[in-house]
Amino acid sequence: DNSIIFLKKLNRELIISRRPIELYGETLAHVITLKDMTQVQELERQLRGQLKRKGYVAKYNFDSVIGSSIEINECISQAKKISLIPKSVLIIGESGTGKEIFAQAIHNYSDRKDKPFVAINCASINSGLLESELFGYEEGSFTGAKKGGKRGLFEVAHTGTIFLDEIGDINFNVQAKLLRVLEEKELMRVGGSDIIPVNVRIIAATNRNLEELMLENKFRMDLYYRLNVFTLFLPPLRERKEDIPLIIENILKESGFSNIRLEPELMDVMCRYQWKGNVRELKNCMEYMIYTGGEVLTILNLPKNIYKNIYSNNHSSRLFSELSSEDREVAYEVLSMLRYKSLGRRNIHNLCISKGYEISENKIRNILDYLRHKGLLSYGKGRMGSFITEDGEEFLSRLKR
Repeated sequence: DNSIIFLKKLNRELIISRRPIELYGETLAHVITLKDMTQVQELERQLRGQLKRKGYVAKYNFDSVIGSSIEINECISQAKKISLIPKSVLIIGESGTGKEIFAQAIHNYSDRKDKPFVAINCASINSGLLESELFGYEEGSFTGAKKGGKRGLFEVAHTGTIFLDEIGDINFNVQAKLLRVLEEKELMRVGGSDIIPVNVRIIAATNRNLEELMLENKFRMDLYYRLNVFTLFLPPLRERKEDIPLIIENILKESGFSNIRLEPELMDVMCRYQWKGNVRELKNCMEYMIYTGGEVLTILNLPKNIYKNIYSNNHSSRLFSELSSEDREVAYEVLSMLRYKSLGRRNIHNLCISKGYEISENKIRNILDYLRHKGLLSYGKGRMGSFITEDGEEFLSRLKR
């Protein structure tokens, strides 16, 4: 069965297979198939070329992960061990930590490296469309269905790997079908009745807490434990800050601006910054400075939002020493809001939520009381809300200077 033999007379390798011809349980003869090894290799080369043009090839490996910290080296070591075990993998990490890079590296380090790698972001596709994208559909199964139907991504990834990013955002119906693929190694197209066997390794990723989603009945417990055979936790950038100079150097090199250098003060500030968006935010920041700055980058070249965050955190830390770094940032934001008009607590809370802060109205009340205690704001009468004091104005002016 697909054995490789070498014929000296022909001086070539052949792939040979034998299949019996049976009638009423009796073997009458055998069919022997011979394939030229070089032709098979050429067909495989053409297939990989087609897959590459369609984007079904993993381009990253573990050398693509930049860093020398203990945290990232332990993560790479664990991922390499996981790569060699043909089981499902769940990658957990904040946005921008490189979950897809690790997924591709795991694929390329496994024995499926020459097979398709198919990636899909589950959060970016409508839940109704996601099912047909993953599992395919039969002709006429819904309005607008392609004539002849369509293969789903699981069929495309057959014998290879499928990467399901943002797995926590899929609905219960899709979760049930996904569980069937994991348990039975088979699927059924939308609108179809035929069972299609598939051999696919699933790598899922999320930045959400799936255990909390299970408690809220938003994620199936049986699917969670099927996916969570091997879990890989990716460290955020703030936990491996010694890697930041290496990542910056790599960004400059890839962008073709190796001649650009950072002033020591700027490098120090960037190594101490929290980088909530992790490597993705750092890369966006560097690209902004590369194209808007000169050959020597300084703190003044930082994007305004990052500059403001760094500046406010550094200069308000003494006054706001009792607050956490996140509450300190909110306190500065509240003062900035009140500089132009007085606002009620509910309006302040809504504005903070719109700016991306995950904070309760009760926390806003505590921060307002704290700022009033410091003399930076005061409460108006009736529905006037809170307003900034002269000391608050002077504090903000001092920060801006």
